[in-house]
Amino acid sequence: RQLPRFAPWFPNYLHRLPLKPKKQAPVISYEEVEELKQFSAPSEYVTGSPDYDCTKDLLEFHSSMKSWSVSLPSAKLKEKIHPLPQELQNNLERLKLHVFCRAKWIIEQSVCKNQNLEDIWIKLNRLIKQNELPSCNVTIQRSMGQIWIFCDILYCEYVRNILRENLSLTDKINLLVHKYGIIFSL
Repeated sequence: RQLPRFAPWFPNYLHRLPLKPKKQAPVISYEEVEELKQFSAPSEYVTGSPDYDCTKDLLEFHSSMKSWSVSLPSAKLKEKIHPLPQELQNNLERLKLHVFCRAKWIIEQSVCKNQNLEDIWIKLNRLIKQNELPSCNVTIQRSMGQIWIFCDILYCEYVRNILRENLSLTDKINLLVHKYGIIFSL
């Protein structure tokens, strides 16, 4: 098919603009430069090549301090998934939720046996890299003192068992669905 001719939305006379500015650039004499140097502190001058990495000093961008991790489902996972507990199935039917709806487990400091959240976060990142947590997103909420593990409801019990096994959690953790709140605790 023949494409229509391109019609620019901007004015067509831009190719006729002058290349020289109307005014000359200001001229600063050597004496004026020397005079200005006396008033400025030496730390203001940039020495060496400038560093354009704006994330350099931000803790969130250090590999040990990043706030998100994502995992993909593995092919071997299907044989490991068990049917959902009856209580959870009843809640899904009552709330009309699909098994592929996203939910989140919340780990708080109170369920971490002799560990802090940063230790748990490091272990979780290792689990994600090893692809142990199927289709999960994990985020640490340092300001709230929580770690959120997002997963499909279909995998929630499996994910919970992996968390309990590998992170040595001591108490129940809650499964939340946005707009519905806690739908299950294990």
